[in-house]
Amino acid sequence: MVETSQSSRPPAESRARLWERGVATAVDVLIINLVMALIGLALVEVTGGRVRVASTIFNVVNCTSSESVPAGLALPDDFEAASARSCTWSVLGIAHDWKLVVTERTAAGQDSSDVRQITLATDETWRPARPFYLDDLILVILAPYLILLEWWFGATIGKYVVGIRTKLLDGATLTLPAATKRNVIKLIVLAAGAGEIFFRRLPTTDTQVFNLKLVTSHGIDHLGALADVLQLLQLAYVISAVVLAVRHRRLLHDQWAGTDVVRPVNATTDLARD
Repeated sequence: MVETSQSSRPPAESRARLWERGVATAVDVLIINLVMALIGLALVEVTGGRVRVASTIFNVVNCTSSESVPAGLALPDDFEAASARSCTWSVLGIAHDWKLVVTERTAAGQDSSDVRQITLATDETWRPARPFYLDDLILVILAPYLILLEWWFGATIGKYVVGIRTKLLDGATLTLPAATKRNVIKLIVLAAGAGEIFFRRLPTTDTQVFNLKLVTSHGIDHLGALADVLQLLQLAYVISAVVLAVRHRRLLHDQWAGTDVVRPVNATTDLARD
């Protein structure tokens, strides 16, 4: 009988790979988007469209042909409107958002792809409206979802599906401060990718739109310089994550929180292979 020494035994767990963490995050975002979409679809009917969602992950967008611009729209002084289109967002035949997309008049020699468009929320009769978009609450819901599940169980649903978990470096159960610290940076990165569903060029027929990101009714462009800062932080984070993953080191938010994301290793299987 061959005995395996303590030093030759495989580790109980290994550091999670970058793709595993990415898939886990995608699953978590998908879950929150799906929950908000289902609630939003129900409230659209109940509230007559006063409460709605901008995106239900998979959408069909149908726009009318070019039409005259309705009078009385609140448009910027430097925006000379030329035409408008009424667009309806739906999923499985259920309409959940209505918008009027106004196109600026094309100047002589201007590329049509550079023409500005303004998207205005409307009711079902295409009159300007000010609905409340549940999508704007996604970050508010996502924050406690990530923090509390990692604190209580060491893993979100996405991490559980992939088979990885978060722990303190000493192996102890994750604390609430540590769970909060490691997810603050992640939430900032996700917020930098938030945006509104809109068109650069309007479709002439039904267009199917798949969206797997945090959608807000305004996007982050209205934040001005802060939007540029958020996107710069997002780019820096992604680059650092790739570099650190290649070097088999912990990501920045784990270094700050004193945590690590690991995958349990099946010791019995590994010994049998040896």
